[in-house]
Amino acid sequence: MNGTGSTRTLARVSAVRTIAQDIVELTLVAQGGRFAPYEAGAHVRLHLGDGLERSYSLCGEPADGSRYVIAVRLEPASRGGSAAVHRLRAGDTLALSGPFNLFPVDWSEPCLVLLAGGIGITPVYAMALEAARRGHPFELHYFVRSHEHAAYADELRRLGLTAATQLHVGLDPVAVRAQVEAIVRRMHGGEGLYVCGPRPMIELAREVAGGTLAPGRIHWESFGGGEAAAAAAGAADSDSEQPADTPFEIRLASGEGPFEVPAGQSALQVLLAAGIDVPHSCREGECGMCVVDVVEGVPEHHDHFLSDAVRAGNGCMALCVSRARTASIVVDF
Repeated sequence: MNGTGSTRTLARVSAVRTIAQDIVELTLVAQGGRFAPYEAGAHVRLHLGDGLERSYSLCGEPADGSRYVIAVRLEPASRGGSAAVHRLRAGDTLALSGPFNLFPVDWSEPCLVLLAGGIGITPVYAMALEAARRGHPFELHYFVRSHEHAAYADELRRLGLTAATQLHVGLDPVAVRAQVEAIVRRMHGGEGLYVCGPRPMIELAREVAGGTLAPGRIHWESFGGGEAAAAAAGAADSDSEQPADTPFEIRLASGEGPFEVPAGQSALQVLLAAGIDVPHSCREGECGMCVVDVVEGVPEHHDHFLSDAVRAGNGCMALCVSRARTASIVVDF
């Protein structure tokens, strides 16, 4: 895991602008100093008050440490995070944690093939900016509902990146699949595939690329899909040593615990209640913020973030939805 831990930084909103339908961009500056450096693909966790915390990708120039830039889509069915961000105005202050990077770029790959769906453009846009700065070959495919929903399309044109960018507008699922299949078929020279967007798009890209590309060349980060993740969190694993939702004990490698995780509660809930500051965001196994290393015991995975290969290694787990196959488990973060 790549991040700065749970240290909070006070930030001021220096600018707010609408960049697409229902999407606002916020520019944040550090109070009394500079922000920690970050790499393309990173995100920060905003502390929005009353215990509300949400993570958002950094979508500005990674080399610019004087400011953080995020873009947030207003979600009508959200639990308050996007609405709280859309209420922010220039001059407001808030705390943030990070940056964290669970979606890093492997610059040893000779070319980056970037796929973005909707608001999934945010980390992908940062990757494109950094690739352009480095002179690293890339191509960006941006799938949107309409031109009005295409955040950063104007910036890509202004920066002269349209030759490397293809905008896919208003496609139905059949057409999206055909486009993704065509994109993957052209990948034959060690390119890396980077995908960010809604859960169905992630699953489509992984399915299409899985039979062609080595697992290490497929990288993704998802937005949405909460209902599917919540359903997966409650599903039983038939071959688990511990039945799904069976109580287990969790301890930290640093010595805290053991803590009893009862049926109906997650390890994340139990650790937070014990006063342990665990990085987290979605609580649905989607974002990867609460993924920790497993030192002892065997996890029972219910997340939608880790790759199949990582899950098979049982070296880490998502505390918000995953449980234990063994009676106890020891984690480190």
